Amino acid sequence: MVAPSVVAVVSDSDRTPLMRSELSLVPVAVDGLTDLLYRTVAVGYVAAEGVAAQEAWERLRLVTSGPIVTRAMARSVGLCVGALRHLRGIRRPTTGARTLVVGARDAAALTPVLFQCGLTEVALWNVEDERWLPLRTAVRDADVVIDLAGVADRPEIREDCAEGAVVAANRLDPDRVIAPGLLAGLAEAGATRRDLDHALLRECVSTLLQTTGPLTWPDALTEPGVAVALRRGVAEAVVLRRLAGGPG
Repeated sequence: MVAPSVVAVVSDSDRTPLMRSELSLVPVAVDGLTDLLYRTVAVGYVAAEGVAAQEAWERLRLVTSGPIVTRAMARSVGLCVGALRHLRGIRRPTTGARTLVVGARDAAALTPVLFQCGLTEVALWNVEDERWLPLRTAVRDADVVIDLAGVADRPEIREDCAEGAVVAANRLDPDRVIAPGLLAGLAEAGATRRDLDHALLRECVSTLLQTTGPLTWPDALTEPGVAVALRRGVAEAVVLRRLAGGPG
C-alpha cells in the first residue's frame, strides 16, 4: 500500500481526474494555489489544458518542491505506448520507423518522449500545412501517425493508413490509469522535481509495454493491474537511478 501523500490536482474546470490510488487528492483551481501554502504537497498534477496549464505549472512550482506532472506528460506516455505497440505488431523496428505527428503545435511534451523511446524519424504536420503538403501525402510515408488534431476520421486517413496505424489522442484518457500510476510511484519513492524527466517517462512507456495484454490500444491500458504495475515501475526506477548516482 502506498502511504497517503498529498497530491495537488490543478484544473481549470470542475472535472477532477479519476485517481484510482491511495493518494490524498486536493483539487484546486488555477487561481486558488495559495490554499496550498500551508500544506506539504508531495506531487503536483496539472490537469488544466492549454495556456492555463502553463500558468498552473508556474504557480504550483512556487508552493511545492516535489515533481509536477502535467496531463500532457501522461498523454505522451500513452501515445508512445500506442505507437510502439503498432510497430511491434507489424514487426517494424523502431530504428528507421517513420512517425508523423499531426497537430504538431501541441507536441511539445510528446516529441522528447518519442526520441527517448527510439522513434527519431519524426515528421511534424499542422492543419495549416495542408496548402503546401496535403495530409494525404504526408501520411503515405508514415509507419505510424499520432493524431493530436482530431483528424483520424478524415477520408485520407482512413483510406491511406493501415489498420491500427493511427494513434489518436482523443481516444486516450490519461487521467484514468497513466496519471494515477505515475503520481503514486513518484509519491512512494519520495521523488524530487529532478527525478521527473524524459528518461523516467521512457521507463513508464517500457513498463506499460511489458504489462499490457492482448487488448488493442488504448483499451489495453485499462486492464486490471496496469496502474499498480506502473506505480511500482516508477518507484523502482526512481530508486535505482538514485543508487546509480542519477537524479534525486
